[in-house]
Amino acid sequence: GAWVLKRNGEVVALGDATDYGPVTPSIGMTLDEQEAYTGTSIESAAGGGYWVVNGNGEVQTFGGAPDHGGIFSRINLKPNEWVRSIRRNSDDSGYWIVSGAGRVYNFGAAADLGQAVYPTEAGNIKDIVDESLYEDYRQLFWSMGITPTDGGYWVLRANGEIFHSGDALEFGHPGGQGTIRKDGNYK
Repeated sequence: GAWVLKRNGEVVALGDATDYGPVTPSIGMTLDEQEAYTGTSIESAAGGGYWVVNGNGEVQTFGGAPDHGGIFSRINLKPNEWVRSIRRNSDDSGYWIVSGAGRVYNFGAAADLGQAVYPTEAGNIKDIVDESLYEDYRQLFWSMGITPTDGGYWVLRANGEIFHSGDALEFGHPGGQGTIRKDGNYK
Protein backbone atom coordinates (compact mmCIF):
# COMPACT_ATOMS: atom_id res chain seq x y z
CA GLY A 1 0.00 0.00 0.00
CA ALA A 2 0.86 3.67 0.00
CA TRP A 3 -0.20 6.96 1.54
CA VAL A 4 -1.10 10.12 -0.33
CA LEU A 5 -0.94 13.49 1.41
CA LYS A 6 -3.51 16.05 0.26
CA ARG A 7 -2.83 19.79 0.52
CA ASN A 8 -5.40 20.10 3.33
CA GLY A 9 -3.42 17.62 5.45
CA GLU A 10 -5.65 14.63 4.83
CA VAL A 11 -3.71 11.39 4.47
CA VAL A 12 -5.36 8.85 2.18
CA ALA A 13 -4.39 5.19 2.72
CA LEU A 14 -4.27 3.21 -0.51
CA GLY A 15 -4.29 -0.57 -0.91
CA ASP A 16 -3.26 -2.35 2.27
CA ALA A 17 -1.72 0.77 3.89
CA THR A 18 -2.97 1.42 7.43
CA ASP A 19 -5.12 4.49 8.06
CA TYR A 20 -3.63 6.18 11.16
CA GLY A 21 -6.10 9.06 11.31
CA PRO A 22 -6.05 12.78 10.49
CA VAL A 23 -3.26 15.33 10.73
CA THR A 24 -3.82 17.90 13.50
CA PRO A 25 -3.84 21.57 12.39
CA SER A 26 -0.75 23.49 13.45
CA ILE A 27 -0.69 26.00 16.26
CA GLY A 28 0.42 29.51 15.39
CA MET A 29 -0.95 29.46 11.82
CA THR A 30 -3.80 31.51 10.39
CA LEU A 31 -6.76 29.68 8.87
CA ASP A 32 -5.47 30.43 5.35
CA GLU A 33 -1.99 29.17 6.25
CA GLN A 34 -3.43 26.00 7.76
CA GLU A 35 -5.41 25.33 4.60
CA ALA A 36 -2.36 25.89 2.40
CA TYR A 37 0.35 24.32 4.54
CA THR A 38 -1.18 21.78 6.94
CA GLY A 39 0.33 18.89 5.03
CA THR A 40 3.49 19.81 3.16
CA SER A 41 5.36 16.50 2.91
CA ILE A 42 4.94 12.87 3.95
CA GLU A 43 7.68 10.27 4.41
CA SER A 44 7.11 6.59 5.18
CA ALA A 45 9.04 4.93 8.00
CA ALA A 46 10.88 1.65 7.37
CA GLY A 47 9.37 0.28 10.58
CA GLY A 48 5.79 1.15 9.55
CA GLY A 49 3.92 4.42 9.79
CA TYR A 50 4.98 7.82 8.51
CA TRP A 51 5.88 11.42 9.32
CA VAL A 52 3.97 14.46 8.08
CA VAL A 53 5.64 17.87 8.22
CA ASN A 54 3.71 21.10 7.78
CA GLY A 55 4.81 24.50 6.51
CA ASN A 56 5.92 25.64 9.97
CA GLY A 57 8.20 22.62 10.32
CA GLU A 58 6.03 20.84 12.87
CA VAL A 59 6.37 17.07 12.47
CA GLN A 60 3.54 14.69 13.33
CA THR A 61 4.21 10.98 13.67
CA PHE A 62 1.87 8.12 12.81
CA GLY A 63 2.14 4.38 13.36
CA GLY A 64 5.67 3.22 14.18
CA ALA A 65 7.46 6.39 13.01
CA PRO A 66 9.61 7.69 15.90
CA ASP A 67 9.39 11.36 16.93
CA HIS A 68 12.66 13.27 16.51
CA GLY A 69 11.18 16.77 16.84
CA GLY A 70 10.69 19.48 14.26
CA ILE A 71 11.70 22.98 13.31
CA PHE A 72 8.65 24.54 14.97
CA SER A 73 9.75 23.26 18.39
CA ARG A 74 13.44 24.08 17.94
CA ILE A 75 13.88 27.29 15.97
CA ASN A 76 11.89 29.89 14.12
CA LEU A 77 11.80 30.06 10.36
CA LYS A 78 12.26 33.41 8.66
CA PRO A 79 9.09 35.34 7.69
CA ASN A 80 7.49 33.79 4.58
CA GLU A 81 9.84 30.78 4.73
CA TRP A 82 7.96 27.47 4.61
CA VAL A 83 9.07 23.88 4.98
CA ARG A 84 8.85 21.91 1.73
CA SER A 85 10.05 18.35 2.38
CA ILE A 86 11.04 15.72 4.95
CA ARG A 87 13.25 12.67 4.27
CA ARG A 88 14.28 9.95 6.71
CA ASN A 89 17.61 8.20 7.14
CA SER A 90 17.83 4.48 6.37
CA ASP A 91 17.04 3.16 9.87
CA ASP A 92 14.39 5.73 10.93
CA SER A 93 16.68 7.11 13.65
CA GLY A 94 16.51 10.62 12.18
CA TYR A 95 15.37 12.80 9.31
CA TRP A 96 16.18 15.95 7.40
CA ILE A 97 13.77 18.80 6.66
CA VAL A 98 14.33 21.30 3.83
CA SER A 99 12.75 24.76 3.64
CA GLY A 100 11.75 26.67 0.53
CA ALA A 101 14.84 28.85 1.03
CA GLY A 102 17.08 25.78 0.80
CA ARG A 103 17.96 25.43 4.46
CA VAL A 104 18.38 21.81 5.57
CA TYR A 105 17.75 20.89 9.21
CA ASN A 106 18.74 17.56 10.78
CA PHE A 107 16.89 15.75 13.59
CA GLY A 108 17.60 12.65 15.64
CA ALA A 109 20.59 10.69 14.30
CA ALA A 110 20.43 12.30 10.84
CA ALA A 111 23.90 13.75 10.29
CA ASP A 112 24.49 17.48 10.03
CA LEU A 113 25.91 17.55 6.51
CA GLY A 114 25.96 21.30 6.17
CA GLN A 115 24.01 23.17 3.56
CA ALA A 116 23.92 22.02 -0.04
CA VAL A 117 26.22 24.02 -2.30
CA TYR A 118 27.02 24.39 -5.97
CA PRO A 119 30.06 25.68 -7.84
CA THR A 120 29.76 29.11 -9.44
CA GLU A 121 31.10 29.92 -12.91
CA ALA A 122 34.24 31.29 -11.26
CA GLY A 123 34.81 27.91 -9.57
CA ASN A 124 33.89 29.13 -6.11
CA ILE A 125 31.42 27.27 -3.89
CA LYS A 126 28.19 29.17 -3.25
CA ASP A 127 25.75 28.56 -0.41
CA ILE A 128 22.26 27.91 -1.80
CA VAL A 129 20.33 29.56 1.04
CA ASP A 130 18.84 32.74 -0.37
CA GLU A 131 16.23 34.55 1.70
CA SER A 132 15.41 37.04 -1.08
CA LEU A 133 13.77 34.41 -3.28
CA TYR A 134 10.64 33.50 -1.29
CA GLU A 135 8.20 35.18 -3.67
CA ASP A 136 9.75 33.83 -6.89
CA TYR A 137 8.43 30.28 -7.08
CA ARG A 138 10.99 29.35 -9.73
CA GLN A 139 13.68 29.86 -7.10
CA LEU A 140 12.07 27.92 -4.25
CA PHE A 141 13.39 24.56 -3.16
CA TRP A 142 10.85 21.75 -3.34
CA SER A 143 12.32 18.42 -2.37
CA MET A 144 15.40 16.44 -1.47
CA GLY A 145 16.85 12.96 -1.89
CA ILE A 146 19.14 11.09 0.49
CA THR A 147 22.11 8.94 -0.54
CA PRO A 148 22.00 5.21 0.35
CA THR A 149 24.78 5.77 2.91
CA ASP A 150 22.86 8.55 4.71
CA GLY A 151 26.04 10.56 4.20
CA GLY A 152 24.71 13.08 1.69
CA TYR A 153 21.72 14.56 -0.05
CA TRP A 154 20.51 16.41 -3.10
CA VAL A 155 18.17 19.40 -2.91
CA LEU A 156 15.91 20.24 -5.87
CA ARG A 157 15.02 23.81 -6.78
CA ALA A 158 11.83 24.52 -8.72
CA ASN A 159 13.77 25.67 -11.79
CA GLY A 160 15.42 22.23 -12.07
CA GLU A 161 18.72 23.02 -10.39
CA ILE A 162 20.01 20.26 -8.12
CA PHE A 163 22.41 20.95 -5.27
CA HIS A 164 24.42 18.42 -3.30
CA SER A 165 26.04 17.94 0.10
CA GLY A 166 28.13 15.25 1.82
CA ASP A 167 28.76 12.16 -0.32
CA ALA A 168 26.03 13.03 -2.83
CA LEU A 169 27.67 13.27 -6.24
CA GLU A 170 26.97 16.06 -8.70
CA PHE A 171 25.39 14.78 -11.90
CA GLY A 172 24.43 18.14 -13.36
CA HIS A 173 20.89 19.45 -13.55
CA PRO A 174 18.24 20.25 -16.13
CA GLY A 175 18.06 23.94 -15.14
CA GLY A 176 16.24 26.05 -17.69
CA GLN A 177 14.26 23.07 -18.99
CA GLY A 178 11.09 24.16 -17.16
CA THR A 179 9.89 25.12 -13.74
CA ILE A 180 7.60 23.93 -11.01
CA ARG A 181 4.64 26.26 -10.73
CA LYS A 182 3.20 27.59 -7.47
CA ASP A 183 0.67 24.75 -7.48
CA GLY A 184 3.50 22.17 -7.59
CA ASN A 185 2.96 21.12 -11.21
CA TYR A 186 5.81 21.11 -13.72
CA LYS A 187 5.56 23.32 -16.78
